[in-house]
Amino acid sequence: MKSPWSSLAVLARLVGGAAFVVSPAGAEAPVVVSVHAPEMDWPEARRNVEAELRASGFEVEARQSAVVDPGSLLAELPLYAAQEPRSVGSVTVVRVGSTGLAYVWVRDHERLFRVDVPSAEANVAAGMLALRVADLMTVRPGKRQEDSPPGDHPAAPRDSSAAVRDASPPPASAARGRGDGSASEAARPWVWLGAGAAFAVTSGAPGAQITLGAGFPLTGITSLELGGALSVTPASVGLPEGSVDVDHQQLGAHLMLRAGGGAHWSLTTGLGASAWCLQAQGTAQDDDVRGVRDTTCVGLASARARLMLRWRDVSLWAVAEPGLVVPTVRLRADRRTDVELGRPWFAATLGVGWQL
Repeated sequence: MKSPWSSLAVLARLVGGAAFVVSPAGAEAPVVVSVHAPEMDWPEARRNVEAELRASGFEVEARQSAVVDPGSLLAELPLYAAQEPRSVGSVTVVRVGSTGLAYVWVRDHERLFRVDVPSAEANVAAGMLALRVADLMTVRPGKRQEDSPPGDHPAAPRDSSAAVRDASPPPASAARGRGDGSASEAARPWVWLGAGAAFAVTSGAPGAQITLGAGFPLTGITSLELGGALSVTPASVGLPEGSVDVDHQQLGAHLMLRAGGGAHWSLTTGLGASAWCLQAQGTAQDDDVRGVRDTTCVGLASARARLMLRWRDVSLWAVAEPGLVVPTVRLRADRRTDVELGRPWFAATLGVGWQL
């Protein structure tokens, strides 16, 4: 038979244990800022991390980042932590292959730590990651337990199999994105090949063209695109005196800005300039009149909007590009008919892209 003293001892232990998890009335919980970027997010693990932090007594402030490359995301962690006066740090979870890793900014030491988990099982890795991140915020790396304030006795790390180290550059697999293909678009250069139509006059048949080019990242949301177009069938312009077939070649550059996107799609817009070279061949309606061939090169200023659907390194593109030719190009027939080309100008293209 248990003595009443043993029951009291158990009760005392329960009350004593509760004293470590119940905050004094009116006390504000420390804040951890959870930052996620849709392009690199591992939602399951992030939710586990946030739940574990709340269970450990932290208040979690969620923030969404617009960056699309790992380096820019890591650079933002100290900034997000500094925006909240009560924050002890910030954390982001990045998917790598079928699992992932976490980066933890500890504000007290102004250091960034990387948490790796050895398990290849996504559910197990997500749980291990959550425990280790909570431990990092509770028992700061480099902080001795005897340095803790009186009454503050944080628990020892609950999972030593998750490796913690000073942060190094994200692994190549993180820069290449998730295993499901939501790669960071701006992390690597890309090339594309497409086909479409170019409209240079308000009346007449457009010319078919092929396009090709390459894009190069500048920052997290901007890129430089170099490309060209070559007509495969001429645009046809009908005139009272006959018809004119117009071939063209285009070579230029665009500065692009990411306007939005998600795990498997993105929308970018930009402005650019090109050289536009034309070859016009006239055919007279009257057999007694000889058609004339002429060539010229002018400038083309254009805006570009591109919708991209992506799977792994392969993407499908839809591009709309309105523009204006400078200076004006005119077609004249027998000095009576005058038709302007490229006022306005428009091209529509469908293509496929590949990240290198």
